[in-house]
Amino acid sequence: MTEQSEPVKKPNGYRRSREEAERLFLDNMGLVRYVANLMAINVTEDTIQDGYIGLWKAALVFDDSRGAVFATFAVPVIRNAIRS
Repeated sequence: MTEQSEPVKKPNGYRRSREEAERLFLDNMGLVRYVANLMAINVTEDTIQDGYIGLWKAALVFDDSRGAVFATFAVPVIRNAIRS
């Protein structure tokens, strides 16, 4: 049995550089409106801004070496950011 090692974190504590996170963020901005509409709430600019904050957090810490799709990881983070 092989033991899986923990992914190495970058010096800033995040798993990817700012440039990598920014590309991931920009490529998935539509996800925020999609999640907000699924939540059946009154979608306002504040709601969207909260969702973008969640998307940015997800883009910074997403670890693609674990085999997950980014959207699968990001949707709960965005939903949580909108709710709070």
